[in-house]
Order: sequence, then C-alpha cells, then structure tokens
Amino acid sequence: MADADTDGRDLRILDPTYLAEAVGGDQDATNRMVGIFLHELSLQIEKLRDAAAAGDVESMSRIAHAFKGSAGQLGGERLSDLARHVELAAKEGQVEVCRETIARFDAEFEALKRALAETDWEKEARELA
Repeated sequence: MADADTDGRDLRILDPTYLAEAVGGDQDATNRMVGIFLHELSLQIEKLRDAAAAGDVESMSRIAHAFKGSAGQLGGERLSDLARHVELAAKEGQVEVCRETIARFDAEFEALKRALAETDWEKEARELA
C-alpha cells in the first residue's frame, strides 16, 4: 500500500527489495535481521518520545537520523520518511512539528511489522534474480 510522504511522493509501507537483496531469500537470516531491526527501532521510538517530551531538538535530530537509516535498511519507506521529517523539523527547532510527527510513528511501525510478517522472502529473492 502506498501513501504520500511529506513531499507528496508515493511511498510504500515496505519495499521488500532492500531486505531480500541483503539476505537472498534465507528465511532464518531474514527473521534474525528483522528481529534485530524491529527491536532497535522500538528503542529509538522511545528515545524520540523522551527527547520530544524534553523539547531536546539536538537529540531528536540525531535519533531521527539514525532511525531513518535503520528503517530505510529494513525497507520501511514511510517510517523512514517520517523520521526524515522529524530530523529536518528538529534542525529547524520546530518542536511541535516533531511531536506531531512522532505521534504517527506507532501506527506506521505496526503497519511495517505486519508487512514484514506477510512478505514471502523466498519469492522476493527469486524475483530479484
């Protein structure tokens, strides 16, 4: 499912090609990698919330930048874009914009988890070959 990002581009919840290329269809490797990334992303969401509550734009920018990369490596286009939006807003000192955007993370994170669980990684790897 595609949705417009903050710049009007169509983004998917999950672009499976990133992960399929990285693990080559190996389901066990995929499960391990997904588990690590999801755990890390959940920790980063909590850190973003704490930084937003404190109005700490430097921490929000730094954490959002790392989150953007992690979500992007996993193929989470929309979640990565939300993090990009927080990073840019934090650099501009827009604390309320950051807080509003961070509030959208939970729904996107849950959507990404569902998409990851529903993806046939062996099929994705075959389609890349």
